[in-house]
Amino acid sequence: VATTLTGAGVDALMLASAPRNPSDSRGPWFDALLVDEATQSTEVSLLVALQHCATLCILAGDHMQLPPTIISQAAARSGLATSLFERIADAGDAPTRLLVQYRMHPRLSAYPSKRFYNGTLLDGVRASDRPMPVGFAWPRQGWP
Repeated sequence: VATTLTGAGVDALMLASAPRNPSDSRGPWFDALLVDEATQSTEVSLLVALQHCATLCILAGDHMQLPPTIISQAAARSGLATSLFERIADAGDAPTRLLVQYRMHPRLSAYPSKRFYNGTLLDGVRASDRPMPVGFAWPRQGWP
């Protein structure tokens, strides 16, 4: 489950990676597991990593964004397109939601805030913090 990313110089957890030594299945390899973008992971691939975790698993993601990529329509209809993160949230274990976004220009964040979060997503940046890139001809002044 642990592998080295090329050029990164650190050990990183890759969900679908095979164990380095498949015969060594004695106990957990990690005390904790942090899965970023967990809503994009299939349950099966996540279970590969979870089997090597002892006590703590943190799933980070947003089930209002990208779901797992499932090519087979039959598999999707069978429920494999639902992430473990979403399944846990749907079962009543409400995730902790971040309330402030810092990535987007406020005009861009207005749509997802209204569409997915009932207008509750706040901006941690002002429009002046996200100026137009120099040399990029926007269609209209004042439009992000």
